[in-house]
Amino acid sequence: MDSKVGVRPPISGRISDEQKRLSDDGEKDISKYRAALSTVFEELNNEEVKHCEETAIKWNTQPLPDEMQRK
Repeated sequence: MDSKVGVRPPISGRISDEQKRLSDDGEKDISKYRAALSTVFEELNNEEVKHCEETAIKWNTQPLPDEMQRK
């Protein structure tokens, strides 16, 4: 958790950290991504699951913002 009480790092950061941990703390192994994703998603609280579901609906029903398309 972050230094603020009750504040967790972003989900993407937690997935990245778990992938690195599963890769023996070396360079992130792409073959460990699915396991990292599963581990992190199993640990999500109800609020985080709701946020993921809302984000998925938004991404699947609206075009990408210009700033995302430019990356």
